[in-house]
Amino acid sequence: MLMNYKADIAKDPVMRNLYFLSLLEGPKCEGWVDMANKWLRLVIQDPSMIPQQSNIWLELEKKFTEAFSNYTECKRA
Repeated sequence: MLMNYKADIAKDPVMRNLYFLSLLEGPKCEGWVDMANKWLRLVIQDPSMIPQQSNIWLELEKKFTEAFSNYTECKRA
């Protein structure tokens, strides 16, 4: 995205999210991407779903981190 920082896709948070989701492939993330696309459609229809101190990109980032975080990280020696 840094390479395209002047492009419309990088400036528009919805387009940025859609671009990010298009990069995720494979059976292990397919269901999550479908859920994220549905969530994105709902947020576009009702932006009040996003907390005032946040934005659509940060909220998707949180969802991604929660879904794909390494739960064994704290137990690793």
